[in-house]
Amino acid sequence: MAPSSLSITTSSLQRLVKEFGSYQQEVVDQEKRTERLESKAAGTSQNGTQAEENEDEKLERENAEYELRQSSSEQSPAQTSNRGGHAGDDTSAEVQKAQEALSKAKACLTE
Repeated sequence: MAPSSLSITTSSLQRLVKEFGSYQQEVVDQEKRTERLESKAAGTSQNGTQAEENEDEKLERENAEYELRQSSSEQSPAQTSNRGGHAGDDTSAEVQKAQEALSKAKACLTE
């Protein structure tokens, strides 16, 4: 039998909370990257040609990694899993998971 609607909803909420955290971390990473790029453009990067070349290589690697993450996230289909739970099986555990997922979601929204 198919998983219960509560189980499906709980799994969806957990996935959204996880994605939200990933997006928040990506924003922080991109802000740091932007600051480095702006400081480089303003000429406040380290002095010396070797240091500048190292910084350029580092920025190029970061850009390539960012583009790779973006392309892989766009190409990967939504992951679904068969939970194997049956409607009515251990509903108290499902309710507990749902309550935990809701509390995590609320905590994310209040941050």
